[in-house]
Amino acid sequence: TDMRLRPNGDSGPLALSFDAIDHYYLTHGRDWERYALIKARPVAGDIAAGERLLTNLKPFVYRKYLDFGAFEAIRSMKSLIERQLLRRDRVNDVKLGRGGIREIEFIIQAHQLIHGGRNPDLQTPSIWQALAQLESAEILKHADCELLRSNYDFLRRLEHRLQAVDDRQTHAVPSDPLDRARIVLALGYHTDVEFSARLRMVTDAVHAGFREVLRQSAEVEEAGGPEGELTDLWHGTLATDDANTTLAALGFTEPEHIARVLVDMHNSRFYQAFSREGRERLDRLMPLALRTCSRESRPDIALTRLVSVVEAIGHRSAYLSLLAENPLALEQLVRLITASNWISNWIGQHPVILDELLDPISSFRLQERRAISGELGRRLGQVDGQDLEAAMDLLREYRQGYSLRVAAADVAGLLEVEAVSRALCALAEAVLDQALVLSRSGLTLAPPASGEEDIGIVAYGKLGSLELGYNSDLDIVFVYDQPQGESASSAAHRRHYFGRLVQRLVHILTIRTQAGTLYQIDMRLRPSGRSGTVVSPLNAYQDYLQGNAWTWEHQALVRARMVTGHKSLVERFEAIRRRILCRPRNDRALRSAVADMRQRMIDAHSAPASDLFDLKQGRGGLVDIEFLCQYLVLRWASDDPALANQRSNASILAQLADSGRIEPGDAQTLTRILQHYLARENALKLQEEPPLIAAAACQSERHEVCRLWQHYLGDTRALD
Repeated sequence: TDMRLRPNGDSGPLALSFDAIDHYYLTHGRDWERYALIKARPVAGDIAAGERLLTNLKPFVYRKYLDFGAFEAIRSMKSLIERQLLRRDRVNDVKLGRGGIREIEFIIQAHQLIHGGRNPDLQTPSIWQALAQLESAEILKHADCELLRSNYDFLRRLEHRLQAVDDRQTHAVPSDPLDRARIVLALGYHTDVEFSARLRMVTDAVHAGFREVLRQSAEVEEAGGPEGELTDLWHGTLATDDANTTLAALGFTEPEHIARVLVDMHNSRFYQAFSREGRERLDRLMPLALRTCSRESRPDIALTRLVSVVEAIGHRSAYLSLLAENPLALEQLVRLITASNWISNWIGQHPVILDELLDPISSFRLQERRAISGELGRRLGQVDGQDLEAAMDLLREYRQGYSLRVAAADVAGLLEVEAVSRALCALAEAVLDQALVLSRSGLTLAPPASGEEDIGIVAYGKLGSLELGYNSDLDIVFVYDQPQGESASSAAHRRHYFGRLVQRLVHILTIRTQAGTLYQIDMRLRPSGRSGTVVSPLNAYQDYLQGNAWTWEHQALVRARMVTGHKSLVERFEAIRRRILCRPRNDRALRSAVADMRQRMIDAHSAPASDLFDLKQGRGGLVDIEFLCQYLVLRWASDDPALANQRSNASILAQLADSGRIEPGDAQTLTRILQHYLARENALKLQEEPPLIAAAACQSERHEVCRLWQHYLGDTRALD
């Protein structure tokens, strides 16, 4: 028996507690031990306990992120094996030698480690099962998998014959003619020439495949080789004048400052706290990063933000390896953080989304809600049904990754503002779909007798009008269907069930896990606001809107739509909404209520400096356009019910112009200004800046909005 794979090897105790094993791998585990644990399985004693131990060790073996540090481990282990073989004169070893069994295992296990954290189907000790899953997931091509199967089968059969003939553990192909003849005959070959040709063909093919697996990372290393001057710059071994000259030649506008940034980072506790492996990874990345940043139009900003990102994600040095091993990922990261400080901080907070940069930004395609929800559902299906935290982390990581892809396409100019909003809305609705499934599955309370599907989520605000932005809150209200004539006890049970369901859903959406938060939820638009229940029967919701709601709540209803609920519930909600919006109203009272509410908002909002304009809250800004559209819907929907079909400001303005309620030129003006404001606001959000611009920059637009506000609402305060 060989027990050298235990923690601390020959110097370690033969038996350890589970806690001691957990602690060892958490604090001292090495990459080669991750490879060894791939094949581990309990074979005797308390099998269930052994399986629990291996389950606990999975996060050490399979990282949640795409772990390209696995390539480095292969290279170092393979080099060690080759040196040992040369010392022992065992170059013809079919297991450890060139093109042998170990190289096939390395090829397959490297992909298991890289992708296994994100694809649990790859977490298997069986080479055959792992190979099937790699082919199914299209990580390896079918032809490559077939060749690996054939070659692995041949080498394993050869290994078995060697040991059967010699009656001992051996992997060396004999050179003695008689011993060799026995092997040839045992494998079914007619001559040694035929066998030797087959062995050479297999080992050549295996070694070529092994070299191909490492080719990309090797090329990156070779590409970084000639960057000697940049390496010296990173390590601080260049004279000050030489460092400044080198940085200036690269295009940095403040070379002294950038040199200081590099020196400070290299001398920081952050760098000193790294393990030897972590330092090697960062040392390989930084020269490449300097060169990549130098190609940007604003290299100083690029490098400064990249240093911030690296310091934020560096506690998991495998991310540094991912960037160093993948020039495309590094290039796209630098381009994005240069364009957007929000993206820079977003990646720093959620480094797992770096995986999204492995594919070209230009390949991003918008998905419909159903497709996103289906993909999320499939991924959640691979998570242990009892592990709610893992499911919540998955939801968060998916939302973060998809949002990054949208933002990347936005920054690259591939998406218009409207497309960005629709993409973010589709994502939010898909997340709500799956979060609701999770909420139901975890409730021990029995659902109401008429079924558990009778709950609806009404989206207000930007989600309702399909105008969601990055990091927007979700304004939502929960309602449920209550059958007529239901007994008091059944109604109480229904109320209790849906109350618990909504509490669990809000918890899933808002609680901070190690992967962050999912969404911030605002439920203040529910009947009676903060004092109201978190979920209401649809008939109570209707009674409130008809008898007790304020005008501003009817304004909010203009943008509302039910995003989750069965067909009949959606239809009933739509009928209620239409009745409320199409109700005849006293125009004078309506104008007064809308204008007064707008003034109260202005009074409650701190005004910026006189030379600045608040795109959202300022007079002539976005809220004025929104309030004007809502007023016009409430004013004219009784005569033109088609207005009740619209939610977004742009579609409302188009319908108002088509029906002759406002001048087409006015609709075009407001739509143009709206799109301009939204584009400016979106750009400021990407830089994590408040929605403030120079007042002089949009003076004509503000004047037009104020003029039209006064014209249609008769409120002259906008022109003050």
